[in-house]
Amino acid sequence: MLFVELYFEQRKLEESQKRYQQVAKEADKLINALLESNQEKVALAVLYLSQQEMVKKAILTGNHKVLNFTPLFEKGAQFGSLSDANVQILDKNGVSFYRSWTDHRGDEIIRNRKDLQAFFQSPKVMYTISVGVYSLTLKTIVPLYEHDQFIGAFEVIGLMHGLLKGLKSNGIEPLVLVDSRYQQQFLDQSPDKYINGFRLVNADLPLSFKQAAHQIKTIGIDQSENYHLCDDRWFVSFKHLPAIDQKPMASFYLFQPLQPITNELLQPKSQVILFVLFLYLVSLIVYLSWHWYQNSQVAEAYSKNLQTEVVSKNLKLFEQANFYQKVIDGIKDIILVFTSDKQEVVMNEPARKLYSSQGFRKAKRISDFASNWPQRETVVESIRQKVAVTKVEEIDDYGDKRFIEFTATPFFGDDDEVNQVVEVGHDITPYMNAKRELEEQKAKLDQIAYFDSLTGLPNRRMFNDRLQRAISSAERAHNKVALMFIDLDLFKQINDTCGHDVGDKVLVRFSKRLRANIRKSDTVSRLGGDEFTVILEKIDRVDSVADIVDHILRSICKPCTVESHNLYLSASIGLSVYPDDGESVQDLLKNADTAMYKAKEDGRNSYSFYDPVMTKKAVERIELENSLRRAIAEEQFEVYYQPQFDIRNNNIVGFEALVRWNSPELGLVTPIEFISLAEETGMIMQIGQQVMKQAMQTITDWHKKQLTNKRMAINISAKQFAHEDILKHTKSCLQQTGCKPEWIEFEITEASIMLDKTYAASVLTELKSLGIRSSIDDFGTGHSSLSQLKRMPIDRIKIDQSFLYELPYDSEGAEITKTIISLAKNLGMEPVAEGIENRAQNHFVQDYGCNYGQGFLFSKPLSKPDLEKQLFNHEL
Repeated sequence: MLFVELYFEQRKLEESQKRYQQVAKEADKLINALLESNQEKVALAVLYLSQQEMVKKAILTGNHKVLNFTPLFEKGAQFGSLSDANVQILDKNGVSFYRSWTDHRGDEIIRNRKDLQAFFQSPKVMYTISVGVYSLTLKTIVPLYEHDQFIGAFEVIGLMHGLLKGLKSNGIEPLVLVDSRYQQQFLDQSPDKYINGFRLVNADLPLSFKQAAHQIKTIGIDQSENYHLCDDRWFVSFKHLPAIDQKPMASFYLFQPLQPITNELLQPKSQVILFVLFLYLVSLIVYLSWHWYQNSQVAEAYSKNLQTEVVSKNLKLFEQANFYQKVIDGIKDIILVFTSDKQEVVMNEPARKLYSSQGFRKAKRISDFASNWPQRETVVESIRQKVAVTKVEEIDDYGDKRFIEFTATPFFGDDDEVNQVVEVGHDITPYMNAKRELEEQKAKLDQIAYFDSLTGLPNRRMFNDRLQRAISSAERAHNKVALMFIDLDLFKQINDTCGHDVGDKVLVRFSKRLRANIRKSDTVSRLGGDEFTVILEKIDRVDSVADIVDHILRSICKPCTVESHNLYLSASIGLSVYPDDGESVQDLLKNADTAMYKAKEDGRNSYSFYDPVMTKKAVERIELENSLRRAIAEEQFEVYYQPQFDIRNNNIVGFEALVRWNSPELGLVTPIEFISLAEETGMIMQIGQQVMKQAMQTITDWHKKQLTNKRMAINISAKQFAHEDILKHTKSCLQQTGCKPEWIEFEITEASIMLDKTYAASVLTELKSLGIRSSIDDFGTGHSSLSQLKRMPIDRIKIDQSFLYELPYDSEGAEITKTIISLAKNLGMEPVAEGIENRAQNHFVQDYGCNYGQGFLFSKPLSKPDLEKQLFNHEL
């Protein structure tokens, strides 16, 4: 018996040391998890706060007074408690720009902090634990960038209250000591906050813990162990935190009651008692058998047989129970056996580990599990319903999220009542993670499949689906649906002059303006390029749609500044209405598209409702486009020339080249019939190149024939002017025709110049250096200003003929004309009046100082042969 007792005592000692090591490791793992959790909360806070616009604005402007983090800290509660957090902002040189806890700033804090020195050498998100002037702090630093340029750092400093609270909630009383080398750093030097020169972080702990810590520090710690038993009451484990230089910084002393730990070690003791009782029982049986043997040989034989049978069965039961326990311990699934009326719980090793992590080691009854661990609802429900119950539960296993599928199965006795419940838990975390990843991938694929990657708006596929649903809903409710087809005017010029990056940003800005000016129930989509649609549902009156469109157009026309480019946007909008203009998605879209082209024909920056007549015009437009492409290929374009005069003496001062389309099928087509289509389709580039070459060749021929020594004005379209090869093509035409630059003048529309003033100024300056003069055509119809004009190398301003149409009787036109003439002269430019058709108009512009003009009063545009004849005969 003594040998058995010694054997189990030795086993108890080994098990206790193993258990102590396990508890210490669990405490260490818990504090690591809490540190990581607190760092993640601080990290979320700093990432949230650092992205506020006021932060970068403050650094870039040098004005820290615009910073106010109070409402953001309140809003940031979603990232965890920020009540003890502070904010510090540093500029790109490591100088403190802002501190939320004091007005003191401007010091080079980087000199005293090694973590900041490491951060500024390689700016990236950094998490650190360091010693502050009051306590340990969790710090997260993120770099700040503006246009890919590093401009500073944003730091959130949080105390360790959340960490200490988390340890206490797990039954651990922490005591934190900061290393003595930091003693002079703390502002509060109260003696009650130090133990042997080590700073107490949580000095509000009970005196017994402080005394225990003092004792531990006094007697020293065996480096081979990571725990200590204190006063037979406390189990103390240790966690040491190094500083960034790997020198000691702080130590955590984690106090746990010793009694619950040692209780688990008493089980071997109970096994000894049971074994002794078993031996006693065997001895008693032997004694009785011997006694009976004295009385009767039969009784003796019976007793011996009985003794043998009892010992054998007990050994078999013991071996069988031990075998079954080893079997279920080897199963990875969680296995638990509950009895509905007893105080025992049978469980395998995975179940014991799970209960240990959840902190319910003492639970014995089913009612204890139901009240202390809500996940045991499966067992309670299985007993109540007398059926198997399955439920998936999310378990926090030391900070790791696990998903376990529990199935509780009842077993019945002879009375058909539940007497046992077996619950099996299967870890399905990999399946749940895979399911979540598939859901995330599906969401990403849906985003790609149904939404535009640039603007985030629904794409064509989503648009078709939503329009079909809107049509179905309108059919049931007997109301209308309006469809807007929107095309951004002159968007290709923005791409050509400012680059596609700017163009993409303009599209994003344009989409935001659209979304801001419609109802929440309506849908904005991007079909591709610069084409957008808006679905307006539940429309009672078509008239109300016009108000919405007017509001959208006014919003679009506001100036738009993108990367220093001041752009003026406009759009053409076509509208179709269900069921008036079609009952299918295809018909409504086609008719809205047709109406949009009508709006472009009407001068852009406007809208048009669909009319059946438009379909016929759309067909004609397609035929015209096909004919126009053949005309370019066959060079069917012919240049006519209109003389420009000094209206004081009717002397010719130049010529303007005007294109005509000499079509074999349509005859002579004027520009008003095809120029807008050519601009929309981009064919204006090829037409412009052909006209430029013909006009340069003509003026060269006339100079060689000595028919004239004047200039030729050539109209340059907006697309042609915006193209990056305009200068290259101009030089090529001059070389091919032998034309001299001083014989040429380019007429460029006011809108083309104002689209990108920086680009326009550089091109006009280059043309000026070549010797080519420039004039602004259709002046008065764009958005130019005096400050913009005076920086442009412009020689002449051509007054748009719309202002001269009813002169001198149109008072408004008269005032505009006089203003333009005065403006041109003040800027040192020559004013030229276009479209002079009668003497009254001629006298008016001459009286107000305009000496040059052109129009039918003097000469209509003439073909090259006809004009050469008149020049030769001096008829002009």
